[in-house]
Amino acid sequence: MSLEINDNNYELKYVTILLPTLNESLTIGEVIDSIPYDELKEKGYNTSVLVVDGNSNDDTIKIALEKGARVMLQSSPGKGEGIKLAFQNINSDYTVMLDADGTYPTEKIPQFIMHLEEGWDVVMGNRMQLGKFSMGMLHYLGNRFLTSVASNLFGAELSDLCTGMWGFSRKAIKRLEPLLEASEFDIEADIFAKSLSAGLKITEIEIEYGMRPFGSESHISVFDGFQIVSRLFSDRLHFYRFYETNFGDDLGKDFDDNFDDNFDAGVKEEGGGEEY
Repeated sequence: MSLEINDNNYELKYVTILLPTLNESLTIGEVIDSIPYDELKEKGYNTSVLVVDGNSNDDTIKIALEKGARVMLQSSPGKGEGIKLAFQNINSDYTVMLDADGTYPTEKIPQFIMHLEEGWDVVMGNRMQLGKFSMGMLHYLGNRFLTSVASNLFGAELSDLCTGMWGFSRKAIKRLEPLLEASEFDIEADIFAKSLSAGLKITEIEIEYGMRPFGSESHISVFDGFQIVSRLFSDRLHFYRFYETNFGDDLGKDFDDNFDDNFDAGVKEEGGGEEY
């Protein structure tokens, strides 16, 4: 199946925009409307929206359905549970995941996809340069601390562990789906650690981060920060033991080299690397 554009034939590829939600009725409609469908279609992508909902008690589901999104309801609460459910059901060429609170730049979706087209398996949105002034002070400092913990544990110069905007290749989804364990807001830490351990190629691009609309509240708490730290240590210990058990005594070094080889800190320059 192909789509003819400007006298050139493009192989049609499928993109899923994944939106985890919990009581996002104030923003979900605007987020879905702001996805650059026409631009993606011109580039040869068939785009669909998947909302995975943690049992909202407002109009989130109703609005998402009215906007043409596919909606999946979680049987268990937690952002991590929603993402794991979605990963079990996604088979698109590329997936871009972002929080549905209106703070993430949907106009950057094509740039995420282009990096995936280049061969990256996982693309992380880095808010710490262009979007740091839109974060609350506690949010900013907490993220810096958690990112530092992750960087030191895994030997990677990570910029934004808790980002809510990610891109995944089909290979990444298939490799991550059976590995992910996190149920709550530690899911981003779990995705990062499991991506590295699975040998997936990861890069970052700079993104803007907007202010939360009036009336929209963050669901994350200080307790979640402790849970994220616990998840990072658990993942580091688990996979070090896995490598050592399966590959011998020298795997400590090989394990660290695997992280270094598969995380790219180069796409952090002005504008987040090459613009598309």
